Amino acid sequence: AAYADVPVKYLKHDVLADDFLQVLGNRIMDVGRPTCILGMHLCGRLSLQAIAAFQEIRLVRSLVLTPCCLPHVTQAPQELQGIYGCGLSDPEQFDLWVEA
Repeated sequence: AAYADVPVKYLKHDVLADDFLQVLGNRIMDVGRPTCILGMHLCGRLSLQAIAAFQEIRLVRSLVLTPCCLPHVTQAPQELQGIYGCGLSDPEQFDLWVEA
């Protein structure tokens, strides 16, 4: 492949930091290659950060998310807070969250 001789580059940064999208975007632009974001076990707002990175960083071409739980009700968008504590099963709540 065209990139077989290019080493993997790692970035350690707080995903919930205010400057996360800027720092990640700068790193991806410095490398200059199409990028996939892989998000495993993204609890709470972490999935939202991964989605924001996918939407905002030009070279991010794909996003794979496997969240393990929904954000706490206090961190959920206002329009989704009603699905918490309403007697739905976890899978039903997750389906409603995804559809929103």
